[in-house]
Amino acid sequence: MSLTVREILFFPELKGVKVIAGEKGLNRVVTKVTVMDAPDILNWLHGGELLITSGYVIRENPLKLKQLIQDMNSVNAAAFGIKVHRFLNEIPAEVIQKADELDFPLLHIPVQFTFCDVFNPIISKLFHKEVDNLRYSETIHRSFFDLIAHGGGVEEILSALGYFLQTDIAFHEVSAGITNIFSKDEGFKQNVLNSSLSELLRMFPNEIVASEDKIYGYILLNAEKEKMNFDNYKAAIEDARTALLLAIKKRISSHETEKQYKSVFVHDLLFHNVKYAHEVWNRAKIFGWDFLGFVKVIAFDIDNFNTLLDTKGESKHESLRERIFSIAIAMMESKFPKIPYVTMSDSVVFLLCIGEDKKSFNKEEFSKFLSSIQKKITTESGTTVTIGLGSIKESVFQCHESFEEARSAVQFARSISQKDKILFWEDTGIYRVLNPIYDTNPAVAFYQSHLGKLIDYDLKNKSYPLLPTLNCLVKNNWSLNKAAQKLHIHYNTMKYRVDKIHELIDLDIDNHEQRVNILFSLIIYYMNNNLSI
Repeated sequence: MSLTVREILFFPELKGVKVIAGEKGLNRVVTKVTVMDAPDILNWLHGGELLITSGYVIRENPLKLKQLIQDMNSVNAAAFGIKVHRFLNEIPAEVIQKADELDFPLLHIPVQFTFCDVFNPIISKLFHKEVDNLRYSETIHRSFFDLIAHGGGVEEILSALGYFLQTDIAFHEVSAGITNIFSKDEGFKQNVLNSSLSELLRMFPNEIVASEDKIYGYILLNAEKEKMNFDNYKAAIEDARTALLLAIKKRISSHETEKQYKSVFVHDLLFHNVKYAHEVWNRAKIFGWDFLGFVKVIAFDIDNFNTLLDTKGESKHESLRERIFSIAIAMMESKFPKIPYVTMSDSVVFLLCIGEDKKSFNKEEFSKFLSSIQKKITTESGTTVTIGLGSIKESVFQCHESFEEARSAVQFARSISQKDKILFWEDTGIYRVLNPIYDTNPAVAFYQSHLGKLIDYDLKNKSYPLLPTLNCLVKNNWSLNKAAQKLHIHYNTMKYRVDKIHELIDLDIDNHEQRVNILFSLIIYYMNNNLSI
């Protein structure tokens, strides 16, 4: 409901009203008309007023008009109309100068005009505009309501918004990371497509689509907001914002529900909870998954998960977890669309359907791809993941076996190299053999019989423990020189430590059987203590 001062001057009923000063401000919006009957009128102004006076209250000091105009401008009043020649013969030059400086319209009201002569046509026009705006607002509201009721999506809502605002628009949806554009202006399209979100928000007027402090997206307008019909603009934006929120939340809810059903199905497969073949095929068909042929399970496991929880706090920890999972899922889906997966507390597990040609799986290329995912996760989250892969199985009904292998591969990878590693089950070697027995009493007794004295010694002499020295010696094929270089110590220091080891455990490094016993003892010890060998 608004009129400009310029529009009012063209009313036939107000012929004779002229501009004294402030002509550049004629586009100021008039929302109400009032009479000045006291010098402290400023206390009752709220902006948008066309103020009219006979001049009686300032007849003795016309220069008060200068401060009054300045005060009216400060509250964003629209204009000031004075009946010149009623109580004031002329407007002081200083007052006219101030009005021109502020671009504040100062109007001459003919002395024969009553206040009602001025009020009535303006109020009548404002009233009819209000009725028209209400009708149009109702049309806008009904249109968006119908879209929502009939399941209209984001594209239909934006199309309607563009029609009502008569401008090109785009919508950047934060959660989906996509931008919809409704425009015939190629320049606008290219700007939207080739600019970052932060740049777009600086370039174009925009409206936030948010709910409960969560931002879902931004509406971008290829127009100057101040030049648009404010009332229609506000009504259209508000209804479009509500419709967009409902459409996005509905889609997210639908997606989350589907994702939950998918996760439950994959979880059942991995834990061998699906007993009947027809159930597998029927459920797979619902989600568009083709389980014919060979399958392989890949497990991404966040390194130091519990430590992260302690250091970052639960909310930041959860956010980090979701970020890591989203990167892994997005990159896997980019290479294998529709790949089944399930997220667990600290891992996301994928079920890779290879097809009927087992040889189509290229281990070397796949390792490089997984490595690229690890690098992206580390770069964007500052956290590492260990990836374990089960062996290829002949059918989806054996995927639970591949899953167990993938989980064991993660455990073995950490035993060998701590974190940020990729390990295929078939490359686990001796760990695969020792896994079922490494924590049994005979196995523990075995490594204690060969390493017990060294373990006790290290507990008392933590400044230079001997067990890591022995481990490094074994890993370097029992070469003192190579082991010294690896530990960054002098050869004589290395020799002294090895002599001390000989003394404690009666070791003969030239005896092959003793070498084998020491190697297996070290592996079992490190597996039991979750240490890197």
